[in-house]
Amino acid sequence: MKAQLCGLLVAAALLSPQAGLAQGDSQLYDSMQRTGPQTMEGTQAVEVEAEVISVNKKTRELVLKNEDGEKVTVKAPPEVRNFNQISKGDMLKIRYVESLAVEIKKKGTADNMTNTSSEIVRSKEGQKPGGMVVGTVSAIGTIMKVDKPKNAVTVKGPQRTVTFHVQDKSVLDQLKKGDQIEVKYTEALAVSIDSVKR
Repeated sequence: MKAQLCGLLVAAALLSPQAGLAQGDSQLYDSMQRTGPQTMEGTQAVEVEAEVISVNKKTRELVLKNEDGEKVTVKAPPEVRNFNQISKGDMLKIRYVESLAVEIKKKGTADNMTNTSSEIVRSKEGQKPGGMVVGTVSAIGTIMKVDKPKNAVTVKGPQRTVTFHVQDKSVLDQLKKGDQIEVKYTEALAVSIDSVKR
């Protein structure tokens, strides 16, 4: 989903090593909390700022300085609306939020399935470049095995079977072969450029 951000401004990964949390980072899963007898949820957010050091209107290149003082040059693609509104000294702000909700359904009868959706919002004509990308993936899978000694659960989804570890051991006591798990994963990435008052 984050690749779609080129249509907004730049990839967040260029500004901070913390970006790209959905790509193998375990912090979201470590944050999972029980929210009901059969549900768990986890959320984490990262905010990054970078100062615009220089703007090349002809090549559409920006030199940005992040919070650690590191500089990076990025090129805004043609899809970035209102590029000429960006000025030296402006602040680029990125907020990335991801959430995961899991619901256990005892002996569910729904078909294993996956649904994806995304929404892109861009700034209006004449405003500073910016926007937001929101992507959601919903999936239903069937539990094939519960391995309590290894704190692991094997789930068969619509396309593949995966095994994952569960932090909260008490959750395993509620899981049985044949139960279904419904998962909803959401990413939201917002980018904005604010003018600095001079």
